[in-house]
Amino acid sequence: MMSLINMESTSKKSKASMRNDARDRLSELPDEILVHILSFLPILDAVRTVLIRRFGNLWTLVSSLHFKDYEFFKAENWPGIRIDYDEHIPRFTSFVRNVLMLHKGIPVDKFLLRFLDVDVCDDDCESFITDIKLWIRFAIGREVKELEVQFEIDDFDLFLPRCVFTSQFLVKLKFDRCEIEGLSRVQMGSLRKLSLTFVKVSNEMFKKVIFGCPSLQELVLRYAYGLNELQFTAPNIEKLDLKSRYLSVLDCPNLKILNIHLNCSTVSCLQIDNISSVREVHIGYVPRFEKIVNQICKAEVVKISDGAFLQSFFKELHVPQTRWKCLHIVLYEDQFIGICRVLRSLPHLEELIVSSWRKDKTHDHHMLSEELSSPCVIPQLKTVTVHCCAVPCQSLLLLAKFSLKSCVNLEKMVILPSMCNVVEDFKFVKQLCSFPRASTNVRVIFGSDIY
Repeated sequence: MMSLINMESTSKKSKASMRNDARDRLSELPDEILVHILSFLPILDAVRTVLIRRFGNLWTLVSSLHFKDYEFFKAENWPGIRIDYDEHIPRFTSFVRNVLMLHKGIPVDKFLLRFLDVDVCDDDCESFITDIKLWIRFAIGREVKELEVQFEIDDFDLFLPRCVFTSQFLVKLKFDRCEIEGLSRVQMGSLRKLSLTFVKVSNEMFKKVIFGCPSLQELVLRYAYGLNELQFTAPNIEKLDLKSRYLSVLDCPNLKILNIHLNCSTVSCLQIDNISSVREVHIGYVPRFEKIVNQICKAEVVKISDGAFLQSFFKELHVPQTRWKCLHIVLYEDQFIGICRVLRSLPHLEELIVSSWRKDKTHDHHMLSEELSSPCVIPQLKTVTVHCCAVPCQSLLLLAKFSLKSCVNLEKMVILPSMCNVVEDFKFVKQLCSFPRASTNVRVIFGSDIY
């Protein structure tokens, strides 16, 4: 009898559980949670949730508005509908206008306009620019915190509305292909990151912008036309990401992090007055390495791409004593002599990371062998990591031999092979294991094997 009662009780619980599983739990969530969920959807999908009774017009309250043309015109968004290319701008701008007209959310956390797959004809250009300015003003009026406008349109000039530069709510600002001029006042007290790419701005106007951003911490400048002098002493700006063809003066004494990529014509006339506070630097393409090396002696973390390490240049280079603790460098086979000469000037180096590429030609290793055979002690180096982007080359083998012989406190040498030629890898390991080691505690790791 008790068994029958238990079975009936279990059956009731099972039916109740099935009824609970059939509940629409999503609809039971409060509006605030549903709006937060909608903010992660592409804007077109968020708008289309109006067709779901529970969601209704909740999409009009989302705090992030991302308008991306390439996302909007994905084929799966328009099944069975063919949209001609010349209809892209009218259709997309109409969509943006309607969304902004119905949107009710204040404040807007992020407003993004991204046009990467459009072609604006001359007849539509003026109307298109007017729309964009209106949309930017809309975002500023909604107390936007992050504003990003990006174009991949040639010969497209957008003069930024002045209201952008008096916003007290903006925290991040990013613009591509625009022009900044005629500003009588700049007052962006909350701005912490400013990113400008292919932007036209004069030296004086840029100084006014920087002066009006007392909280600015990070600055990204990529090919700013009209700007050939970068001089600021703002104590809060700690990070600069710079790509330039025209820069002639670099004077930023309070920087802590510098990413720099310069064109050949820039470097020939570049005057570096002061970057003495830099502690972390990434040097991209800088053909005249001596223009900057003396200014980054006090840095602790340095990453250098292959453009700085030309073998012919390093024959005559005198590298000053530095405080570098971590060096990450990208090299081709014929550039190893550069790193070997640099290593002799790094008494504080603790970590070396080398990304090695092999060129499709043979090299004379006589000069490199001579360089590596002369006595050297690197006292602090503890870890050497080499990423082989091709078959391990003879230059890499000589560098490994030099490191094992010179680093008296070396704890670990890691070789990460490309695994494209197992036979060559095996030969490399066999030679590697035969080299004398200055440190008795060093572990040599090739792939996942320890030797």
